[in-house]
Amino acid sequence: MKENTIYLKSQETQQVSVEEKLLAAMSLFMAYVFVRCFIPGYYGFLGMTVTLFTAVFALGGGFYFHKKGFAFTGESLYWLVMALALGGSYTLFVNQRLNVLMLPVLFAALAYWVLCAAGVRIGRGSFFLSDLFNGFLALPLFNYTREWHTFKKMGSGSSTGHALKAVLLGLVLGMPIFLVVLYLLVEADAAFQAMIGRLFFNVPQMFLEILRIALAFVLSAYFFGLFYGACKKEKTVFDAVSLEAQKQKLKKLPAVTGCTVFGLLCLVYFMFYVAQGSYYFSAFWGSLPGGGITAAEYARRGFFELCQVSVINLFVMGAGQLFLREAQKTIRILLKCLNVTLSVLTLLLIATALSKMFLYIGRFGMTQLRVFTSWFMLLLALFFILLIIRQFRAFAVMKTCAAVAVAMVVVLSYANMDRMTAVYNLSAYGKGQLEELDMDTLAACGPAAVEPMKAFYEQTEDAGARERIEAYHHAQYASYLAETRFYGYNLEYDRASALWKMDWKAAE
Repeated sequence: MKENTIYLKSQETQQVSVEEKLLAAMSLFMAYVFVRCFIPGYYGFLGMTVTLFTAVFALGGGFYFHKKGFAFTGESLYWLVMALALGGSYTLFVNQRLNVLMLPVLFAALAYWVLCAAGVRIGRGSFFLSDLFNGFLALPLFNYTREWHTFKKMGSGSSTGHALKAVLLGLVLGMPIFLVVLYLLVEADAAFQAMIGRLFFNVPQMFLEILRIALAFVLSAYFFGLFYGACKKEKTVFDAVSLEAQKQKLKKLPAVTGCTVFGLLCLVYFMFYVAQGSYYFSAFWGSLPGGGITAAEYARRGFFELCQVSVINLFVMGAGQLFLREAQKTIRILLKCLNVTLSVLTLLLIATALSKMFLYIGRFGMTQLRVFTSWFMLLLALFFILLIIRQFRAFAVMKTCAAVAVAMVVVLSYANMDRMTAVYNLSAYGKGQLEELDMDTLAACGPAAVEPMKAFYEQTEDAGARERIEAYHHAQYASYLAETRFYGYNLEYDRASALWKMDWKAAE
């Protein structure tokens, strides 16, 4: 407590630079844009707002780092490009099932970019999770009051600055009273209410705007603290020396123990493939095993178990890296061989699971969940490939896995999973590969399905399919009439809305 008190008092005597004043203003703006992402939560609320927030965050941080003399490295540029690409996808695509899930990845990429650009990572990125803790909590919170000090110093020493502060204080104190009185007068007199309405003055919206601004002031100090603390390289919780010492303390298990565990797992997988290899490998050629089993039963049975086993193997190998002690050369070589063998066997499990999923999609169509599951299995496969490389070359495996994961999330966001699902299902149904047109899946695709659905409707001669699409078009017509506001603008939704209002002409 005493150290923090001294630290806070020392801020009062520090001079505020022009760069910090500009950063404070940009932090306030980026915080306001961030708040607009969630208040209010109208349709498309995670549209252009997220793109704008990402751009302002990158612009403000880049300007501040440049003025402080920090040069961008290749790694920092990588995280910046990934963050900008991910933020840009919110304006281009709806991705309604992924938008909220992608936000933590976006925030992590931005925070890690700040750490890389300022050179404040622990051990050059060897402790990725600890870096994220510093970026999300330690740096912003320990430097939280720094922005208030910056605002306090703005205009100090001049009569204009003091007058401006007095006016701002009057606005802060008087605006709530002004709004309450205005609201009561509007409710009391119809003529006054009509006059206010003609002036486009919406009292509830004003209250909402005041709430946004108040939250923006609270949040802007967090963003400012992140940039300021990263540049000053102070007030972090973890350091490389203590973390390395803790890491060595965790290595209590003998390497022979790890060899035993990995050997048992390899043995059980060899037995599994010897016993059921032909059963599972038949999916690679798109055929079903004998015994009268249906495609649905074959694809479902064992798929999620194979996924779970793959995840377990990943955790087991990660635990081996964390808890096993250093050993003699012979044991180290044996341990590496077992790691590689277990990784290869797991890759075979993943390939088997993916082949079953592709067979299932070919028979019953594509859904967002099936696409996402396939994407996750591919991500796991990349992790195990990295673990194989790690046996022969030393690198920060956690940081590298995170970089690969972010790139895969960007690929998923730009793949437009909803449109891909709609296009595949409509095409497969038109070719006779699917027995039924699943309108529930098409509806779940949202605006991304409108253009493929319209094209299919105008080309198909299937009367039953046209009737189902017409019924859906009539039921959902009103939902696409509303125009998105600037902050929630989305290119895909805007195009879908325009197509939805056109006349759909069936094939003759």
